[in-house]
Amino acid sequence: MEIKKKITSEEFDEEILYQKSSEIELTKGQKRKYEIVKKAIELMSKEGIKETTINTLAESIKISRSNIKYYFPNMDVLIESCIQYVTFTSQTITVKFIKEVDDEDVNYENHLARLDAIVNAFFYFVENYPQQATIMLLLNYFSSFTPTYRKMKGTYRSMGAKRIILILKAISKEKRRSYLHSVDLNALACSIQSLIFSNAFLLINNEVELTHKEMCDHTKELIRLLCTNL
Repeated sequence: MEIKKKITSEEFDEEILYQKSSEIELTKGQKRKYEIVKKAIELMSKEGIKETTINTLAESIKISRSNIKYYFPNMDVLIESCIQYVTFTSQTITVKFIKEVDDEDVNYENHLARLDAIVNAFFYFVENYPQQATIMLLLNYFSSFTPTYRKMKGTYRSMGAKRIILILKAISKEKRRSYLHSVDLNALACSIQSLIFSNAFLLINNEVELTHKEMCDHTKELIRLLCTNL
């Protein structure tokens, strides 16, 4: 992932990203809110989403339950804030990586490079923000049987899918083929997203004997194979 060398840590400072994701100035009260969100992400990534409660969070931060509930009336509101922050972080990184490969001479290879950049960005996110990535992947799992989490998942997945669909349409056009039906494009975009998520999840769980770079490269190869019939 050579592109990673072009990215500086200052661009993705966690406190700045939280401020931008919430569109707020970090006053004293908002800094407390940020501390709660950050600690919630840490606990959920270690203990699990279901096992993290306002009680355990209050004990960990050493503040009262009422203090937490002043900002977050219940865990669903808190989890949604965490997902908003995590999603913004992931999307900010993705946009940066895509900009690094964008070329004025738009062609087939450039579109494939943009897909590669999406994969590079997510694996960079997983490697450098493992707690946030774990939350995103846990939410992806729980959404299969919890309606509230399913809605949250739909919000962040739709943003990524739209970007992938636009790239797939451009690839199809460059190959001088008529656009696939929108249903087919949506299905292919979902397949690409699922592949990225599942491979990242295997990596986080140490279920494969591959480095981040090896798994990232493997994922890009598989995605290019999926795009061969466009």
